[in-house]
Amino acid sequence: MRRLGLTLLALLALPLAGCGNPCQDLGDRLCACSGGGTNADTCKQQISNLLDDAGAGADDEAFCEEKLATCALPAEPAGVEFCEWLKTETGKVSCGLANPPVAASFQPGTP
Repeated sequence: MRRLGLTLLALLALPLAGCGNPCQDLGDRLCACSGGGTNADTCKQQISNLLDDAGAGADDEAFCEEKLATCALPAEPAGVEFCEWLKTETGKVSCGLANPPVAASFQPGTP
């Protein structure tokens, strides 16, 4: 009976542990827009390979964690799909695919 209890406890704890690091989780979220099926699987594997090759550090993981918090479909406008939103400037910036626009008041070469 004790063994059954420990096994159930271990199984219940698995979803809390998370599947990977924040960068892999962000990549997986973005791969959802690659078409699904084999395309999504290939995308996820490529993300995993890139992260392994790059050796993401604490700063990288902090950036990915920040982007995970903002890379989500907003409530407005209604009826928009995540992958459609991701194509917008706001979506790209929110998910770390683009830098925020430079402030309009900034003019290069102006004192």
